[in-house]
Formats: sequence, C-alpha cells, structure tokens
Amino acid sequence: MGCMLTLHSSSSIISAGSHQNALGGITMETKKVLVLLLPFLILTALWGCSKEKAPPATDEQIARAVRILLEINRSIDETKIKVSCKDGVVTLTGTVRSKGERKLAEKLAKKIEEVKKVENKLMVIPEQRRRR
Repeated sequence: MGCMLTLHSSSSIISAGSHQNALGGITMETKKVLVLLLPFLILTALWGCSKEKAPPATDEQIARAVRILLEINRSIDETKIKVSCKDGVVTLTGTVRSKGERKLAEKLAKKIEEVKKVENKLMVIPEQRRRR
C-alpha cells in the first residue's frame, strides 16, 4: 500500500445529475470541488507512475481525504463533524441530524483504502433540537 489515497469503487459518491445546472453544465460548486481536488489527483497520478514504493499515507492525509468526502456529499452537514486519525484509525466526533447521516459519514470514511478502522462517535441530534 503506497501513499496514494484511493477510494473504494463499490459505489459512487457523487451522482452526476446533482452537479449539473439546468442547461447540463457543471455547477460552480462542483467546479470549486474539482479545483480543490485537482492537486490531490495530480499527486496521486504521479505517485502511481513512480517505480519506487511510495511512503504510506500520513494520518493527516487520511483525515483530509475523509473531510473532503464529507464536504462534497450533499447529504451530510459536515460543519458539525470533526475528523481525526491516529495510526490509520479514523475517529468521527460531533453531531449529525439523523442515524442515516451518521451511517453515511462512516461509510464515506471507509471508502479511503488506507483507513484501517472507523470509530464513529457521532451523536444524533435532530435539527429541531439543534436550534434551541
């Protein structure tokens, strides 16, 4: 396992339809995400082309990759989620709006191949209770 962070390809994270405007073009939000991911994708491609075995991904790189997946998924309010990583074990803390959102956050974190385990400590607090 090298330093490139890879997604498990068992399911799609971004549905193509949700990132197009009415005219079929890419939305500004999607363009921003692509601009943020571009350096990461270029580095991944370069690491994949090298003949040497790349060093393992750092905990910081793994946590950043998980954060990016949470940010680009429209079904999750990632602003209330903290991601940390120690020795490849990702810990999710904070609050989410539903059990489904909690499960989805964990599923997305597991898509990063270098993640050994996910400790999901997210608390479910429905939207109505958050506003009080």
